[in-house]
Amino acid sequence: MAATVMALPPAVADAAPYGTWLSQPQIWFHSTKGSLSQVMAQIRSEHYQVVILDYRKVSDSMQQEVAREALQAHGIQVEHHCCQL
Repeated sequence: MAATVMALPPAVADAAPYGTWLSQPQIWFHSTKGSLSQVMAQIRSEHYQVVILDYRKVSDSMQQEVAREALQAHGIQVEHHCCQL
């Protein structure tokens, strides 16, 4: 069986991921350590436009804090994930 190699157009080959994920432990860690701004700045510097937040067992106030930091301070769109897939 011969292997087939497909060449992708440059725009597709250079495409970067659109978003990233923060797990519940990461959300808790950065919220309690006061490093939300730094992690959101890192996400933004990597050109992500969306951050998906796993909010299972995360308090409402912490959810609001993370979403506010992502959107207001860094212009990153927030998607919420609350249930296991």
